[in-house]
Amino acid sequence: MPGADVKMLTDNLGNPPNSAVLEFARIFGETAVDIIAKSAGLAVQLSGTAQFVPFPRLSADLASFVTFHGDYRGLLVCNFEGPTGLEIAQFVLLRAGLTKAELPTHFASEHSRGAIGELTNQIVGHARTMIQKRYDLSADANIPVVVPMVGMEGIELHAAGWHGARCVRLGLRTPSQKRFHMELALESSAPVALPPLGQAQPQPAGK
Repeated sequence: MPGADVKMLTDNLGNPPNSAVLEFARIFGETAVDIIAKSAGLAVQLSGTAQFVPFPRLSADLASFVTFHGDYRGLLVCNFEGPTGLEIAQFVLLRAGLTKAELPTHFASEHSRGAIGELTNQIVGHARTMIQKRYDLSADANIPVVVPMVGMEGIELHAAGWHGARCVRLGLRTPSQKRFHMELALESSAPVALPPLGQAQPQPAGK
């Protein structure tokens, strides 16, 4: 069952959101901050403002995406401008044991794409663990795909059969003020905690 300390996000009127995407997006965003700190040694900051967008989009020089499915289904996209992706990849690879002389010098190199792919894999893996811990909902993830987008205007990703799916964009910033974005699309759902098994239910009036 979900942990007792779970607090659902609310809108500016104090009403709960009609979709779990904001709550899950916060988990993914906070997980990204933690994972990048551990894997790259970078203290990135998560913006306090999220944006609803029509669809997830591969829109920067270097983009990674991964789908997950199970009790809930979704898609995570991470978009990096070239210098940002290269900087993060270099720090990840330094932590992994490469020397400065061995570091890639271009964001589209095999080493850079591999580092961003592994980072994306860790983010989606740890976020799924947090969601299972808090909500007792589980999902499996596919292997992340990393795509250099040089010369391309962008690619929108549409999920067939996700009626009412919602997508949230989160902004993050490295210590050197380089920005990147995460976009989380989630099929429409709203987690509701069930009463403990066997708990007495209210009886209709007059019974």
